[in-house]
Amino acid sequence: MIRPDRHPQSLNHFVLARTLLAFAILLLAVGMTGYVLVTRPVLERYADSLATALLPGRDACQPDSIRRLQPPEGVTVRLADGNHVLPDTSHLPALLPFDTFLARRIQQRAGTAVVTTSSLHQLELAFRCQEQTVILDIDRAHALGTVPNLALLLWLFGLLGGALVMAAILSRALGHPLAVLAGHLRTTPLGLASPAAAGTGIAELDVLAAEVDALRLRASSAVATRTALLMGLSHDLRAPLARLRLILDTVAQPTSKDMTDLRHDVRELQDALDEFMRAANAMASPSRVEGAREGWQRLQRIYTSPRIQFSGMPDASCPPLNTAALVRIASHLIDNAICHTEGAIQILWHSGTDWQLCVRDEGPGIDDSAFHPFHSRDSGRSNHAGLGLALASLICEHNGWQLSHGHIDDRHWQICISARPNHPAGS
Repeated sequence: MIRPDRHPQSLNHFVLARTLLAFAILLLAVGMTGYVLVTRPVLERYADSLATALLPGRDACQPDSIRRLQPPEGVTVRLADGNHVLPDTSHLPALLPFDTFLARRIQQRAGTAVVTTSSLHQLELAFRCQEQTVILDIDRAHALGTVPNLALLLWLFGLLGGALVMAAILSRALGHPLAVLAGHLRTTPLGLASPAAAGTGIAELDVLAAEVDALRLRASSAVATRTALLMGLSHDLRAPLARLRLILDTVAQPTSKDMTDLRHDVRELQDALDEFMRAANAMASPSRVEGAREGWQRLQRIYTSPRIQFSGMPDASCPPLNTAALVRIASHLIDNAICHTEGAIQILWHSGTDWQLCVRDEGPGIDDSAFHPFHSRDSGRSNHAGLGLALASLICEHNGWQLSHGHIDDRHWQICISARPNHPAGS
């Protein structure tokens, strides 16, 4: 079961927040790069041109020259006496980079300190020129050709609006295929045939849809197997019980044959119930870190026949396993090989995360119908394999394992329990 977050987010909010963060980082990086490579050189060049127009010539700081100056549009030049008090702006940074560039150029040409007072609409530069104070008032809207505060607001709101629109489009584009996939998952109850999921156009989501369809197929197969097991168990239990009831109701003094039939029916009932009980116990057992090693050692203690040869050993690379389930399935496979084949029987273990346990013998093998519960018992080795193999397959499915079988060569056949999906039995 998936453990939900304390404060789970919807997919739209999840994508929206991360898209906005990604756009903010992208815009910051692009903006800084554009400023350094484009905007700053342009502003420095314009500041140098404006400073040259305001203070031309080498000896630029001359009151008479400044009085005759024809300033550019948007620039006003004022002269005050030398006692004019300049404001202390040393603790205030320049509002815009252009202010710093222009003040630096004016200071270089005038040869004296420049005091800068700036706002969004106006820039004021003041400096001493011999016995007088020169004050330059610059209207940004005329000097720069734009209104900075309006341009800044439009830029910020435009970027924010664009980021929101794009984030919403991306969120919708990702959320719709997932919603379709979730709807497909809810369309058909387990145990019924369902159509394959339609393509979403996104490779990863199509893979996810295929995995969902495979999981639904496995779940439907498991439900069908459980249904067949319940129906078969009900049928197999009803027949002996009916015979027992008939004998008890109609026979006053049971004969030896009646008693033999009673014992046979009771044993048949007990065997079926024991088989289901062992399977249920195996499915209910937990996984253990040393489960593979413990199960392997238990099998070696149980099967000491000289016909049986064990090869391999689980090591630390094996993941935690359900020991009871592993022993239950392997025991049934080994018992089948002992009862229905002759010659040597090999029990092979391949270690690792994709572990594999194989039972190899010299028998003719079985077909896929042997894994169907209460299948037809009229072919080959499948005389007594129907219920046991069906339960073994069910236990494998419960633990996420794979049960596969196949011929190795003309003489040998093997059946394997594996953690690797669709692992070839003959490898």
